[in-house]
Amino acid sequence: MLKLSTESLDWALKHIENFGDTDIFPVPFEYEAIRHLWDIRTRELPNGTTLKEYLRNQDILQWKVRDYRRSLTPKHQYGFRLSTQLDPLDTLVYLALVYEIGHDIESKRIPVDRNVSFSYRFNPDDEGKMFDSEIHYGSFLNYCEEKVDELIGDENIRYVVVADIADFFPRLYLHPLENALSSCTAKTNHALAIKRLLNNWNYSISYGIPVGQDASRLQAELTLNDIDEGLLSEGVDFCRYVDDFRIFCSSEKEAYQQLALLAEMLFENHGLTLQQHKTRIVSVDEFRREYLKSKESVEIERLSDKFWEILKDMGIDDPYGEINYHFLP
Repeated sequence: MLKLSTESLDWALKHIENFGDTDIFPVPFEYEAIRHLWDIRTRELPNGTTLKEYLRNQDILQWKVRDYRRSLTPKHQYGFRLSTQLDPLDTLVYLALVYEIGHDIESKRIPVDRNVSFSYRFNPDDEGKMFDSEIHYGSFLNYCEEKVDELIGDENIRYVVVADIADFFPRLYLHPLENALSSCTAKTNHALAIKRLLNNWNYSISYGIPVGQDASRLQAELTLNDIDEGLLSEGVDFCRYVDDFRIFCSSEKEAYQQLALLAEMLFENHGLTLQQHKTRIVSVDEFRREYLKSKESVEIERLSDKFWEILKDMGIDDPYGEINYHFLP
């Protein structure tokens, strides 16, 4: 039997209220009703309990998942991902489960001060924040920039591998994840309950975890920890943000060898592959020029380029000149 604590359930609801249930879909209105019934006894629930007490009394090993929303959502201009929005009660249970073993998961990962993984470091607070706000994509870029500055002063270091895992969350095999969960915590029923949830959402398909969920992100990080450890054991100088890898090398030959090593580890350990169109070996100068940009600046540049294309199509050569609106189509 496994019952969730009151603390973890309270934290899970605060997390959703303050940070959303996903980073993709609008937050469902049902969470307002859940908050209303959270501490109010109602005859609609068994024995007239509160909703929090009802969830607290459930054996999560016997929890039955409900229908969920899954749809294609844009990822890039011509790319899509299959995103998931779980039933609100399922989301609360999923979050609370992972929260209760979050510190165990974090302790299994490569320590922060090794500057390897810059994504989703578990550090919750009382307001529902799940991850360390000081470690994020910007930290990853800053570290890469520091490495480039360091490398430019070393004539033996000239190339950077830029690599990205293809369809990471949808193609993540559950068996390695289950093994990682079991090995990171003594709370075996938590690992078993998460396994059952994932299997039920996948209709027993052996791969894929819900996309867009913070609980999924922490588990994905745990699953990739063996890749981090493997690369470190081989002496590879690298860092990672989720499924984006950067490997710093002294020659193009070494870069290709280490890229091959990464590809082999991903496939042998997890059945994952690299995205061909996003995986490259570049010079340090090209890396600095093309890859040390924030996601926001890349999007602004893309919008700016699109705006210039529109002006060109309209026959406007001087964007600062006066526009005769009568000639616009």
